[in-house]
Amino acid sequence: MESGTGLVFYPHLSPDAYADRRTSARLSILHFRLALDLSCSSFAGRQALCERFFSGDPWRLARTRYQNYPRKAELKERVWDFLKRRAEWARNLTKSDTLMPFLPGALIMLFFLVLTSMAACGLSTNGNDLEEQEDRFRAARQQMVEKQLRQREVRDERVLQAMATVPRHLFVPLASQSQAYDDGPLPIGQEQTISQPYIVALMTEGLRLKGTETVLEIGTGSGYQAAVLRHLVRQVYSIEIIPQLAETARQRLVSLGYKNVEVIVGDGNKGWEAGGPYEAIIVTAAAPEIPPALLEQLAEGGRMVLPVQVREEQHLLRLQKVEGRIIREDLGPVRFVPLVSGPKS
Repeated sequence: MESGTGLVFYPHLSPDAYADRRTSARLSILHFRLALDLSCSSFAGRQALCERFFSGDPWRLARTRYQNYPRKAELKERVWDFLKRRAEWARNLTKSDTLMPFLPGALIMLFFLVLTSMAACGLSTNGNDLEEQEDRFRAARQQMVEKQLRQREVRDERVLQAMATVPRHLFVPLASQSQAYDDGPLPIGQEQTISQPYIVALMTEGLRLKGTETVLEIGTGSGYQAAVLRHLVRQVYSIEIIPQLAETARQRLVSLGYKNVEVIVGDGNKGWEAGGPYEAIIVTAAAPEIPPALLEQLAEGGRMVLPVQVREEQHLLRLQKVEGRIIREDLGPVRFVPLVSGPKS
Protein backbone atom coordinates (compact mmCIF):
# COMPACT_ATOMS: atom_id res chain seq x y z
CA MET A 1 0.00 0.00 0.00
CA GLU A 2 1.47 3.37 -0.96
CA SER A 3 0.59 6.74 0.57
CA GLY A 4 0.55 10.04 -1.26
CA THR A 5 4.10 10.81 -0.14
CA GLY A 6 5.51 7.64 -1.72
CA LEU A 7 5.71 5.91 1.67
CA VAL A 8 5.23 2.14 1.39
CA PHE A 9 3.61 0.10 4.19
CA TYR A 10 2.70 -3.58 4.41
CA PRO A 11 -0.18 -3.74 6.94
CA HIS A 12 -0.87 -7.39 6.10
CA LEU A 13 2.45 -8.48 7.64
CA SER A 14 2.40 -9.86 11.18
CA PRO A 15 4.47 -8.18 13.91
CA ASP A 16 6.83 -11.19 13.79
CA ALA A 17 7.43 -10.49 10.13
CA TYR A 18 8.57 -6.98 10.96
CA ALA A 19 11.14 -8.44 13.34
CA ASP A 20 12.42 -10.95 10.79
CA ARG A 21 15.31 -9.43 8.84
CA ARG A 22 14.67 -11.42 5.71
CA THR A 23 11.08 -10.25 5.48
CA SER A 24 11.72 -6.73 6.65
CA ALA A 25 14.41 -6.34 4.00
CA ARG A 26 11.44 -5.45 1.78
CA LEU A 27 10.86 -2.48 4.09
CA SER A 28 14.47 -1.53 4.61
CA ILE A 29 14.82 0.99 1.80
CA LEU A 30 12.09 3.16 3.31
CA HIS A 31 13.38 3.00 6.87
CA PHE A 32 16.94 3.35 5.70
CA ARG A 33 16.14 6.56 3.88
CA LEU A 34 14.31 7.94 6.88
CA ALA A 35 17.30 7.25 9.09
CA LEU A 36 19.59 8.92 6.58
CA ASP A 37 17.24 11.85 6.47
CA LEU A 38 17.74 12.37 10.19
CA SER A 39 21.53 12.14 9.96
CA CYS A 40 22.40 15.14 7.83
CA SER A 41 26.12 15.84 8.00
CA SER A 42 25.89 19.61 7.65
CA PHE A 43 23.94 22.43 9.25
CA ALA A 44 22.47 23.44 5.89
CA GLY A 45 21.36 19.87 5.31
CA ARG A 46 19.71 19.72 8.72
CA GLN A 47 17.86 22.97 8.06
CA ALA A 48 16.63 21.70 4.71
CA LEU A 49 15.56 18.44 6.31
CA CYS A 50 13.52 20.12 9.03
CA GLU A 51 11.85 22.51 6.61
CA ARG A 52 10.75 19.59 4.45
CA PHE A 53 9.88 17.35 7.39
CA PHE A 54 7.42 19.77 8.92
CA SER A 55 6.03 20.94 5.58
CA GLY A 56 4.72 17.43 4.87
CA ASP A 57 7.34 16.05 2.50
CA PRO A 58 9.98 14.31 4.66
CA TRP A 59 10.97 11.70 2.10
CA ARG A 60 12.33 13.70 -0.83
CA LEU A 61 15.54 14.83 0.85
CA ALA A 62 16.28 11.29 1.98
CA ARG A 63 16.11 10.08 -1.60
CA THR A 64 18.61 12.71 -2.70
CA ARG A 65 21.02 11.97 0.17
CA TYR A 66 20.82 8.17 0.03
CA GLN A 67 23.74 7.51 -2.35
CA ASN A 68 26.06 10.03 -0.68
CA TYR A 69 25.88 8.94 2.96
CA PRO A 70 29.12 7.18 4.04
CA ARG A 71 27.91 5.01 6.94
CA LYS A 72 24.83 3.25 5.61
CA ALA A 73 25.50 -0.05 7.39
CA GLU A 74 25.69 1.62 10.80
CA LEU A 75 22.41 3.46 10.26
CA LYS A 76 20.76 0.32 8.94
CA GLU A 77 21.62 -1.53 12.14
CA ARG A 78 20.03 1.26 14.18
CA VAL A 79 16.86 1.01 12.13
CA TRP A 80 16.76 -2.78 12.54
CA ASP A 81 17.04 -2.36 16.30
CA PHE A 82 14.16 0.10 16.25
CA LEU A 83 11.99 -2.28 14.21
CA LYS A 84 12.68 -5.17 16.57
CA ARG A 85 11.68 -3.07 19.57
CA ARG A 86 8.46 -2.04 17.81
CA ALA A 87 7.74 -5.66 16.95
CA GLU A 88 8.17 -6.70 20.60
CA TRP A 89 5.77 -3.97 21.63
CA ALA A 90 3.34 -5.16 18.96
CA ARG A 91 3.51 -8.77 20.15
CA ASN A 92 2.51 -7.63 23.62
CA LEU A 93 -0.44 -5.77 22.15
CA THR A 94 -1.66 -8.81 20.24
CA LYS A 95 -2.55 -10.49 23.53
CA SER A 96 -5.67 -8.36 23.35
CA ASP A 97 -7.67 -9.21 20.21
CA THR A 98 -9.60 -5.95 20.47
CA LEU A 99 -6.48 -4.02 19.58
CA MET A 100 -5.60 -5.99 16.43
CA PRO A 101 -7.57 -3.82 13.97
CA PHE A 102 -5.55 -0.79 15.09
CA LEU A 103 -2.13 -2.47 15.11
CA PRO A 104 -0.80 -1.46 11.66
CA GLY A 105 -1.81 2.15 12.12
CA ALA A 106 -0.37 2.19 15.62
CA LEU A 107 2.97 0.88 14.41
CA ILE A 108 3.08 3.46 11.65
CA MET A 109 2.12 6.29 13.98
CA LEU A 110 4.71 5.29 16.57
CA PHE A 111 7.41 5.08 13.94
CA PHE A 112 6.48 8.52 12.66
CA LEU A 113 6.38 9.99 16.19
CA VAL A 114 9.83 8.63 17.00
CA LEU A 115 11.23 10.11 13.80
CA THR A 116 9.52 13.44 14.53
CA SER A 117 11.07 13.46 18.00
CA MET A 118 14.48 12.74 16.54
CA ALA A 119 14.11 15.58 14.06
CA ALA A 120 12.97 17.95 16.80
CA CYS A 121 16.01 17.02 18.86
CA GLY A 122 18.13 17.68 15.81
CA LEU A 123 16.78 21.23 15.71
CA SER A 124 18.02 21.86 19.23
CA THR A 125 21.59 20.74 18.51
CA ASN A 126 24.24 23.10 17.25
CA GLY A 127 24.75 22.29 13.57
CA ASN A 128 28.01 24.24 13.62
CA ASP A 129 29.53 21.39 15.65
CA LEU A 130 29.30 19.14 12.61
CA GLU A 131 31.03 21.67 10.40
CA GLU A 132 33.72 22.18 13.03
CA GLN A 133 34.27 18.43 13.23
CA GLU A 134 34.73 18.21 9.45
CA ASP A 135 37.16 21.12 9.62
CA ARG A 136 39.14 19.28 12.31
CA PHE A 137 39.31 16.13 10.20
CA ARG A 138 40.43 18.16 7.18
CA ALA A 139 43.16 19.84 9.23
CA ALA A 140 44.27 16.48 10.68
CA ARG A 141 44.43 15.04 7.17
CA GLN A 142 46.65 17.87 5.97
CA GLN A 143 48.87 17.57 9.04
CA MET A 144 49.16 13.82 8.36
CA VAL A 145 50.42 14.56 4.85
CA GLU A 146 52.92 17.19 5.97
CA LYS A 147 54.35 15.51 9.08
CA GLN A 148 53.96 11.79 8.44
CA LEU A 149 54.48 11.62 4.67
CA ARG A 150 56.52 14.55 3.38
CA GLN A 151 58.94 14.42 6.32
CA ARG A 152 59.51 10.72 5.57
CA GLU A 153 60.34 11.57 1.97
CA VAL A 154 57.18 10.54 0.21
CA ARG A 155 57.69 12.71 -2.86
CA ASP A 156 55.01 11.81 -5.43
CA GLU A 157 52.69 14.83 -5.42
CA ARG A 158 49.83 12.83 -6.91
CA VAL A 159 50.06 10.34 -4.03
CA LEU A 160 50.23 13.14 -1.47
CA GLN A 161 47.18 14.81 -3.01
CA ALA A 162 45.22 11.56 -2.94
CA MET A 163 46.10 11.03 0.73
CA ALA A 164 45.01 14.60 1.47
CA THR A 165 41.71 14.02 -0.33
CA VAL A 166 40.42 10.65 0.92
CA PRO A 167 38.50 10.97 4.23
CA ARG A 168 40.32 8.27 6.19
CA HIS A 169 38.03 8.74 9.22
CA LEU A 170 35.15 7.27 7.20
CA PHE A 171 37.10 4.01 6.77
CA VAL A 172 37.47 3.20 10.47
CA PRO A 173 34.90 2.28 13.14
CA LEU A 174 33.07 5.23 14.67
CA ALA A 175 34.82 4.73 18.02
CA SER A 176 38.22 5.10 16.30
CA GLN A 177 37.51 8.16 14.17
CA SER A 178 39.38 10.51 16.50
CA GLN A 179 42.52 8.38 15.87
CA ALA A 180 42.03 8.01 12.11
CA TYR A 181 44.93 10.33 11.20
CA ASP A 182 47.32 9.11 13.89
CA ASP A 183 50.66 7.63 12.87
CA GLY A 184 49.72 3.97 13.16
CA PRO A 185 47.36 1.18 12.07
CA LEU A 186 43.86 0.73 13.53
CA PRO A 187 41.63 -2.35 13.95
CA ILE A 188 38.64 -2.60 11.61
CA GLY A 189 37.15 -5.89 12.82
CA GLN A 190 37.50 -9.50 11.70
CA GLU A 191 41.06 -9.41 13.14
CA GLN A 192 42.11 -7.06 10.33
CA THR A 193 43.56 -3.54 10.35
CA ILE A 194 43.73 -0.38 8.29
CA SER A 195 47.40 0.29 7.59
CA GLN A 196 49.41 3.19 8.95
CA PRO A 197 49.04 6.22 6.62
CA TYR A 198 52.78 6.24 5.84
CA ILE A 199 52.70 2.59 4.75
CA VAL A 200 49.71 3.25 2.49
CA ALA A 201 51.58 6.16 0.88
CA LEU A 202 54.87 4.23 0.64
CA MET A 203 53.28 1.24 -1.08
CA THR A 204 51.24 3.44 -3.40
CA GLU A 205 54.29 5.48 -4.39
CA GLY A 206 56.21 2.25 -4.89
CA LEU A 207 53.86 1.26 -7.71
CA ARG A 208 55.11 4.24 -9.79
CA LEU A 209 51.66 4.98 -11.15
CA LYS A 210 51.11 7.22 -14.18
CA GLY A 211 47.30 7.31 -14.26
CA THR A 212 46.43 4.87 -17.04
CA GLU A 213 46.90 1.62 -15.13
CA THR A 214 44.52 -1.17 -14.23
CA VAL A 215 45.47 -2.17 -10.68
CA LEU A 216 44.76 -5.32 -8.70
CA GLU A 217 44.62 -4.97 -4.92
CA ILE A 218 44.79 -8.06 -2.71
CA GLY A 219 43.11 -7.46 0.65
CA THR A 220 40.38 -4.81 0.45
CA GLY A 221 40.00 -4.49 4.22
CA SER A 222 38.27 -1.20 4.96
CA GLY A 223 38.59 -0.04 1.34
CA TYR A 224 40.95 2.83 2.21
CA GLN A 225 43.87 1.71 0.04
CA ALA A 226 41.49 1.22 -2.90
CA ALA A 227 40.06 4.70 -2.30
CA VAL A 228 43.55 6.22 -2.51
CA LEU A 229 44.39 4.24 -5.64
CA ARG A 230 41.20 5.21 -7.46
CA HIS A 231 42.43 8.83 -7.59
CA LEU A 232 45.60 7.71 -9.35
CA VAL A 233 44.67 5.03 -11.90
CA ARG A 234 42.07 4.10 -14.50
CA GLN A 235 40.55 1.06 -12.73
CA VAL A 236 40.99 -0.77 -9.42
CA TYR A 237 39.95 -4.38 -8.83
CA SER A 238 40.13 -5.26 -5.13
CA ILE A 239 39.83 -8.80 -3.75
CA GLU A 240 38.76 -9.54 -0.17
CA ILE A 241 38.40 -13.06 1.22
CA ILE A 242 36.20 -12.03 4.20
CA PRO A 243 32.67 -11.39 2.84
CA GLN A 244 31.63 -9.04 5.65
CA LEU A 245 34.60 -6.75 5.06
CA ALA A 246 34.07 -6.87 1.29
CA GLU A 247 30.42 -5.85 1.57
CA THR A 248 31.11 -3.03 4.03
CA ALA A 249 33.95 -1.70 1.87
CA ARG A 250 31.84 -1.96 -1.28
CA GLN A 251 29.00 0.05 0.28
CA ARG A 252 31.42 2.63 1.62
CA LEU A 253 33.17 3.13 -1.73
CA VAL A 254 29.88 3.37 -3.61
CA SER A 255 28.49 5.87 -1.11
CA LEU A 256 31.56 8.06 -1.70
CA GLY A 257 30.96 7.98 -5.44
CA TYR A 258 34.05 5.95 -6.35
CA LYS A 259 32.95 4.36 -9.61
CA ASN A 260 36.29 2.99 -10.81
CA VAL A 261 36.67 0.49 -7.94
CA GLU A 262 35.23 -3.02 -8.04
CA VAL A 263 35.31 -5.16 -4.90
CA ILE A 264 35.36 -8.93 -5.40
CA VAL A 265 34.99 -11.66 -2.78
CA GLY A 266 37.69 -14.26 -3.37
CA ASP A 267 41.07 -15.73 -2.47
CA GLY A 268 43.72 -13.12 -3.17
CA ASN A 269 46.41 -15.76 -3.57
CA LYS A 270 44.73 -16.70 -6.84
CA GLY A 271 44.44 -13.12 -8.07
CA TRP A 272 41.63 -12.32 -10.48
CA GLU A 273 42.44 -13.43 -13.99
CA ALA A 274 39.35 -11.84 -15.55
CA GLY A 275 40.65 -8.30 -15.07
CA GLY A 276 44.28 -8.93 -16.01
CA PRO A 277 46.95 -8.53 -17.01
CA TYR A 278 47.64 -5.74 -14.51
CA GLU A 279 50.13 -2.91 -14.83
CA ALA A 280 50.29 -2.79 -11.03
CA ILE A 281 49.46 -5.19 -8.20
CA ILE A 282 49.45 -4.31 -4.51
CA VAL A 283 49.12 -6.84 -1.67
CA THR A 284 48.10 -5.46 1.74
CA ALA A 285 48.80 -8.55 3.86
CA ALA A 286 51.95 -10.58 4.38
CA ALA A 287 52.36 -13.78 2.36
CA PRO A 288 54.84 -16.56 3.24
CA GLU A 289 55.91 -16.44 -0.41
CA ILE A 290 55.06 -14.53 -3.57
CA PRO A 291 51.81 -16.05 -4.95
CA PRO A 292 52.63 -17.53 -8.39
CA ALA A 293 49.21 -16.54 -9.78
CA LEU A 294 49.98 -12.87 -9.15
CA LEU A 295 53.28 -13.10 -11.03
CA GLU A 296 51.42 -14.63 -13.97
CA GLN A 297 48.79 -11.86 -13.96
CA LEU A 298 51.40 -9.07 -13.80
CA ALA A 299 51.76 -7.39 -17.20
CA GLU A 300 55.11 -6.98 -18.93
CA GLY A 301 56.75 -3.93 -17.37
CA GLY A 302 54.26 -4.07 -14.49
CA ARG A 303 55.13 -3.46 -10.83
CA MET A 304 54.02 -5.38 -7.74
CA VAL A 305 54.44 -4.18 -4.16
CA LEU A 306 53.83 -6.67 -1.35
CA PRO A 307 55.03 -7.67 2.12
CA VAL A 308 56.62 -11.13 2.31
CA GLN A 309 57.70 -13.15 5.32
CA VAL A 310 61.48 -13.52 5.33
CA ARG A 311 62.52 -15.81 8.19
CA GLU A 312 61.46 -13.95 11.38
CA GLU A 313 60.75 -10.63 9.65
CA GLN A 314 58.44 -9.22 7.03
CA HIS A 315 59.96 -7.20 4.19
CA LEU A 316 58.22 -4.93 1.71
CA LEU A 317 59.25 -5.91 -1.81
CA ARG A 318 58.85 -4.22 -5.17
CA LEU A 319 58.85 -6.59 -8.14
CA GLN A 320 58.98 -5.62 -11.79
CA LYS A 321 58.49 -7.91 -14.75
CA VAL A 322 61.08 -7.17 -17.47
CA GLU A 323 61.19 -9.42 -20.55
CA GLY A 324 59.57 -12.18 -18.55
CA ARG A 325 62.10 -11.96 -15.71
CA ILE A 326 61.26 -10.68 -12.20
CA ILE A 327 63.51 -7.94 -10.81
CA ARG A 328 63.26 -7.77 -7.02
CA GLU A 329 63.90 -4.77 -4.75
CA ASP A 330 63.68 -4.72 -0.94
CA LEU A 331 62.00 -1.56 0.40
CA GLY A 332 62.60 -2.40 4.07
CA PRO A 333 61.06 -4.16 7.07
CA VAL A 334 57.31 -3.83 7.73
CA ARG A 335 54.63 -5.52 9.80
CA PHE A 336 51.29 -6.67 8.33
CA VAL A 337 48.54 -9.10 9.25
CA PRO A 338 48.95 -12.46 7.48
CA LEU A 339 47.46 -13.00 4.02
CA VAL A 340 44.44 -15.26 4.48
CA SER A 341 44.13 -18.20 2.11
CA GLY A 342 40.98 -19.98 1.03
CA PRO A 343 40.53 -23.75 1.22
CA LYS A 344 42.80 -25.68 -1.11
CA SER A 345 40.98 -27.15 -4.09
